[in-house]
Amino acid sequence: MKALLRPLVLALMGLALLVATAACGGGDDAGGPDLTADLAPGEILDRSAQAMRDARSFRLGFEVTGTAAIGGQVGTLLGDEIDISGEGPVLPPDGISLDVSVAVSGLPLQGNLSRSGDVVALSVLGRDVGIDLDAATLEFLDFGAAYPELAGWITDPATTEGDSRDGVGTVDVSGALDPQRALAGLAPLLGADAGEGSAGRITGTASVSVGRSDLLARRVEARIQAPAGALGADSGPADITIVADLSGYGAQEPVVLPPLDRRLAPSELGSLLGG
Repeated sequence: MKALLRPLVLALMGLALLVATAACGGGDDAGGPDLTADLAPGEILDRSAQAMRDARSFRLGFEVTGTAAIGGQVGTLLGDEIDISGEGPVLPPDGISLDVSVAVSGLPLQGNLSRSGDVVALSVLGRDVGIDLDAATLEFLDFGAAYPELAGWITDPATTEGDSRDGVGTVDVSGALDPQRALAGLAPLLGADAGEGSAGRITGTASVSVGRSDLLARRVEARIQAPAGALGADSGPADITIVADLSGYGAQEPVVLPPLDRRLAPSELGSLLGG
């Protein structure tokens, strides 16, 4: 199921695609000091990335929409219209339990993607299977590392007043995406054919809402646009928007894997859909 897994992971990385982050704290910041007050936009991103690396738990909600003629098995399953969403607890670096909805050939498919340590489970259509993933793919399921990665892709950042999110006042930091860094970060996911010569053809913007009192990310928004061939030899044009909301820092919601019916390699996951 690199067919289902790749777009899911890209969405979650947001972030990863990317996307996708980490830290402790949260809650009402009334009367708390504004830790962003004397920081330049780039410094806010750096300090926020460090705060997120220290996170131990949070809740992630995300949505990935747009068009992307991905080609191959992914394109066959998803079609050109991308519609992926999910929500659930994240316990960095290796704990997640996300209820995910993916439009497959125009029809919604719902399931749960969970991870505890190196064990990854997919629950869909009444079946609970383990997915045998290599180390590189497991790295994309470390959502505590996703936000610091994405923050490093933002160039020429600028700040504006943000909204109150998760009971915390925020500052928004936005800028263009560095296509070279984005491609380098996503190369293990997209494959070797999305490499040299592609960076100059990819454009994008990103914005993060950072808590003023704790420097933790509360929202990440990104838009990535690419012409045919930029994301892989068989890919068509892409225009993808990713929105991720992060909340409930420190809540420590448990991640419990279901009893597994069997284990499958990613290439075998199409059998769950009768493929």
